[in-house]
Amino acid sequence: GQWLSALCSNPEASAPTQNYTQSSTVPTTTARARAETARSTTGAPSAAALPPITQARPSRIHNDDITTVFVRGKTLVSASMDGDVYARTPGQLDPKQLFHARLPRAVKRLCAMTMPTMVGAACKDGGVYAMDLSLLQGAPTLLYKHQLAAAAVAFSSHDNMLVSGARDGSVIFWDAEQNAALDKQHIPRNVVTHLAFVPPTQSSSLLAQTSEDKVVRVWDTRTFEPVIEFEQESFFHTCCVCFDDGVTIATGMNGNSSMGAEVALWDIRAQAKLKVLGSHKANVTDLALLPSNRLISTSLDGSVTLWSPEQEGLITKYSTATPVTSCCVSPDNSTVYAAVGRDIQQLNTTPSMSQLTFISSIT
Repeated sequence: GQWLSALCSNPEASAPTQNYTQSSTVPTTTARARAETARSTTGAPSAAALPPITQARPSRIHNDDITTVFVRGKTLVSASMDGDVYARTPGQLDPKQLFHARLPRAVKRLCAMTMPTMVGAACKDGGVYAMDLSLLQGAPTLLYKHQLAAAAVAFSSHDNMLVSGARDGSVIFWDAEQNAALDKQHIPRNVVTHLAFVPPTQSSSLLAQTSEDKVVRVWDTRTFEPVIEFEQESFFHTCCVCFDDGVTIATGMNGNSSMGAEVALWDIRAQAKLKVLGSHKANVTDLALLPSNRLISTSLDGSVTLWSPEQEGLITKYSTATPVTSCCVSPDNSTVYAAVGRDIQQLNTTPSMSQLTFISSIT
């Protein structure tokens, strides 16, 4: 992982292997300063002469809609449609202390990488990038590219493997420690939407993958082949997450108020659908796990929903008037971060994991 940190701090350096393709350097700028208002008055004008008092809204960090949010240790990372990536600790107000990188096009997904300060990104230009959050001026480093938009990226610390999938039907397996390609697979019509590693066991190393071809695939990352393909659905799967039991996969689907947009559970051992927890009124955009087998889903219908697979399903729902595009959970599981337009809303979870309460909005 040391080569990667060195590359991010010095993008003009040569990579240690021939498999590496270096990107053109994209200038990194400091975060935009928040607008400040100041008034001064002389004398003591009458109340009628005083101008109305208004609270100026601070300028947003993101200038376009946020596409994905991700927690790396104590750092909250967000990316948007215009390719901006920002990172900060929640509550950090000084924009000069924000990590900022600019990718060529919209960022679809973020993931962890080999080093604690590293983050990977899948970009709409087809590239898979690495960024070092400890370098405020560090340029993103291009690791490799798909032919079409990279839609998903996932990392396994168990074997230092980075996997990405794209709209061209390709899935690339990458050794993040050695910076070398392990394998590339292509399946016709496999328009990848999401990737998630199954918690590893001594006997298996599996990866869940969703696609617009309406199939949920489970890959064996040792043979680089899909070993399970769940039954085809009427609607395609937009996202997935794997439970800690190493057996259960949750997926979200596209749809509308009358059909589809379901949150479903799948059993790897039985190779079958377990149940449908319920549905949203528009596309499910993201999934995240909480303790006690609780599941969070977000949707373009503006909702953040808490589910219990072991009970009746729906526990509680938080709703906004704006589509929610992504979510992630703080390391202590006390806070859910939801991407709502150009803001990130913080929702508090109760110790019993039965409520979602709005705390504040991060602009």
